[in-house]
Amino acid sequence: MTLKKGLLQPQLEQFLRDQFDIETIDWRVSSHYQWPSNFTLTADSTEALLEQLLVPYTFVVTMYSNHAAIVSYRYEATGAL
Repeated sequence: MTLKKGLLQPQLEQFLRDQFDIETIDWRVSSHYQWPSNFTLTADSTEALLEQLLVPYTFVVTMYSNHAAIVSYRYEATGAL
């Protein structure tokens, strides 16, 4: 996957449409995130490539069988109080 310097949202949405047959995307994170420079990501699978892309932004993508996806922030459990 080759990313270009600029807004992350349209690039990630296009990847989800092309690689995972996603039609509807509910974007629940800021639309202002930027990819800093032209760069090529490589991975053994499309799932691994997606994870590699999402981790720096602490995003998670939840995909549904009706060809919809939600892009949201990844929240880690901090343990019991």
